[in-house]
Amino acid sequence: MHVAQPRQMIEWKHSRLSIAAQCRSVSIIRSSSYHALMTAIDAAFLAHPCYDSRQMARHRTRLGHAVGRRRVRRHHVPADGA
Repeated sequence: MHVAQPRQMIEWKHSRLSIAAQCRSVSIIRSSSYHALMTAIDAAFLAHPCYDSRQMARHRTRLGHAVGRRRVRRHHVPADGA
C-alpha cells in the first residue's frame, strides 16, 4: 500500500481515537500524517495569502482538520518575516 492511502484514512476529528492511535492502526508514523496536513496548509496559504495564523486555523477546522494556531504559525513563516 502506498503511504498516501493510509494518510487519507486518518480522521482528524475522530471522537474516540487519537491521531497517534490511528497512525499505529494503519502502520504509518505520526509525522507522516502531519506532513499531509502541512501540505494542505501550504496550499491554503497560496489560495488565501492574506490569512494570518488564526484565520488559517479556523479555515482548516471548518474543513475538518482541527489544527491549532500555534501549529500553523510554526509551520508557516510569512515572506516578509512578520
